[in-house]
Amino acid sequence: MQYADFAAEVTVSPINGGRDAGMLFRVSEPALGYDAQKGYFAGILTAADRVVLGKTDGRRWREIGRAHHPLVDGEEYRLRVTASGDRLAVSINGKTALEARDDSYRAGKIGLRVVDTLTRFSDLDITPENTGHRD
Repeated sequence: MQYADFAAEVTVSPINGGRDAGMLFRVSEPALGYDAQKGYFAGILTAADRVVLGKTDGRRWREIGRAHHPLVDGEEYRLRVTASGDRLAVSINGKTALEARDDSYRAGKIGLRVVDTLTRFSDLDITPENTGHRD
């Protein structure tokens, strides 16, 4: 399913904090490889105590924003991404960590991603904006 404007949440439980774990969104052309897809990524980097928002163009990663946030392996974090037009927001445990504006990608798929880390994901919930329908 393609999503344009939505709120999506997932519980992220880092087990062995390597690089990053989180959510891909508004993704098109999914492919294998670190930055092989086109779309956005919002996630946590446990080893760096950081929340990050960025995008990939199929070849390169471009960071849109980052914020310091204390993170500990073995803890659960509720990661929430909201996208409405060009407005993107990332929250951790109900508190806004990052807000940005970017209109590179307007719609696409939602997925989960890890890079060089061991993480458990649970309770993915996606709510398309203005439809009242939950997936």
